[in-house]
Amino acid sequence: MPLALVRTEWINGNLVFYDKNGDEIFTIDGVNRKEIFTIDGVNRKVSFNSAAGLDAPVAIEATDIATGAVTATKLGAGAAIAQKIGLEVINKTGSDIVTDKLVAVSGLDVTSGKPKIVLADADVAAHEDVWVTTATIANNAAGVVVKAALSAANLNTNAVGTAGDPVYLDVTAGGFTVTAPTGATARVHPVGMVVVKSATVGQIFWLCSRVRKLGTNELQALAITTALLAAGVISADAAGRALFAAGIFDVATVDSAFATGSIGEDRLTANEINARVAANHAASDTTAGLMVIHHILADQAGGLDKDVVVTHKIRVLDVIVVNAAAGGANDTITVKNGATAITDAIDTNKGDKAVTRAGTIDAAQATIAAAGTLRVTKADGTNDANCNVFVIAMRVV
Repeated sequence: MPLALVRTEWINGNLVFYDKNGDEIFTIDGVNRKEIFTIDGVNRKVSFNSAAGLDAPVAIEATDIATGAVTATKLGAGAAIAQKIGLEVINKTGSDIVTDKLVAVSGLDVTSGKPKIVLADADVAAHEDVWVTTATIANNAAGVVVKAALSAANLNTNAVGTAGDPVYLDVTAGGFTVTAPTGATARVHPVGMVVVKSATVGQIFWLCSRVRKLGTNELQALAITTALLAAGVISADAAGRALFAAGIFDVATVDSAFATGSIGEDRLTANEINARVAANHAASDTTAGLMVIHHILADQAGGLDKDVVVTHKIRVLDVIVVNAAAGGANDTITVKNGATAITDAIDTNKGDKAVTRAGTIDAAQATIAAAGTLRVTKADGTNDANCNVFVIAMRVV
């Protein structure tokens, strides 16, 4: 552009350039800056020489850029725009954050006016918006983090199956993992894909996307209502009990949710409640214990035993025998702890339907250990009458 075709004038301390038609080309702020620049008339490029004494950096506002003017080529040959646009942040963690670390914004640094970053952790609910460093950001220094970039070729990506496999934010702060986290509080947060599988020169194409699975930390208190639970999640059947056994519903939660009297008989599954949930009790406990009853049909031949392996530790309190047929001479029933008698020989030489209680209970033998043998022995008498034997006991510690 020949100089004869350019006109300048000073207006309010600013130097204004006009073309040959009198149209304003640009203005130099002569009050606040002392720019030294070169106009390349062939390529239409303005170069600013900072060595010549710029008082402040030259800023290009968004309104100065024409729509569609910024292309991938202008940002760098072959580069995607997403790799070049980032977020200017400041590191206030107390340590340098090196290249290829996953970070999250933790707040605003009022002094610098920049967002503060920390190493991102899949276990931390607040670390939802994840970025990655492409250069070391020293402690107390500013830097730029991005959503997408190609990592340095020095990572250990050997644990993946093959190149192209995804990587996830790890529960180790700032790190990545090739296996999606499974902890209750951990989020599944994809952060890129492996480009090179290697233990020493691995590379990742970082692509910090949205969370796929939430951890328990992201759930509001009382957010899970009955309407959101699948049918049978809380139930007395095997599947429902399995959830309790697995610790999904802890004791404190169940106690608070099911206060005394809140479960009516209409809410209970028919034919389901048994002694499995009865508490164990010790002598002098202030809370009363529940009785448990073992019903044993003594229909074996005379001289033989009928055994029951008890699930819980019990103490035998009483035994009631009901004849199912008329007894004969020497017909008796004895309840035992394994091979040792708990009761006396209960006489069943009585008529059909007769009811007889144990005469004695041996306190030294009355306690049967969990998985121990509760035995009913029928004596070899005249009739060997069948009997229904009811062993009344309670669970003990």
